[in-house]
Amino acid sequence: MVDQAVGRAAIRARQILLDPKLGVSLFPSGSSNKNIATRLREAINNIRDANTPDGNIKAIMALRNGGVIVELESEDLAAWLHTPEAKARLEGQFDSTISFRTRTYTLVLEYLPIHLQIYDKNFLDGITNENQLPPDSLTSIRWIKPPTRHSQEQRKAFALLQVADAPTANNILRDGICVDNERISVRKDRKEPIRCAKCQCYGHIARNCSDESDTCGTCGEQHRSSSCNAYRTTRCVNCCNSNHTSWSRKCPEFI
Repeated sequence: MVDQAVGRAAIRARQILLDPKLGVSLFPSGSSNKNIATRLREAINNIRDANTPDGNIKAIMALRNGGVIVELESEDLAAWLHTPEAKARLEGQFDSTISFRTRTYTLVLEYLPIHLQIYDKNFLDGITNENQLPPDSLTSIRWIKPPTRHSQEQRKAFALLQVADAPTANNILRDGICVDNERISVRKDRKEPIRCAKCQCYGHIARNCSDESDTCGTCGEQHRSSSCNAYRTTRCVNCCNSNHTSWSRKCPEFI
């Protein structure tokens, strides 16, 4: 598992993400990965200079929104393309129809005092200076639950912090972070597997479900979970166990 994680991290370090700007398309509909790669290779070759590292495009992954994840042959080339000058040149090759997105690393700040003005433009700079972090290493922060849904008695809430690079994110996880001289608990944002609310199976959502009828997540019968009247009757659709529900986090399939 460690080798797999290291391998995935190495791939991510070689990737860049290109998104189409609103209302435009990067490539014609139905374009093959080969055609997209050819066009991008041409664009990269056009912007090369004496400081450009060797290497080119290794693989392409087209996204549903029309964006493209580009895996390059080296981390050095990916790092060069992330520089402001190279970004601007690459965007210029597409008549400014693309948005060059930088991959960020999400951390959860637990029990952050809600009186803090986290959306203030100077808030992240204050955290950066207080914790002696690299400049511009924190890109954004937001409350997980919208402030309008905070209760009157609530004093603390969870927030999502976006960090620009993996080393800084790892250092924050290891050392913690302080906000206004208060130590805040930090953990990695773990994305849970997607579960369909219609058939209860993993890997897709109800909108894309091909089942004709609903399956209850509590008792496993053919009705909506919200209308279940079963009394202490549970059955997991995924592992066929009657000791827990389909939405239980104790399910072996979920784990």
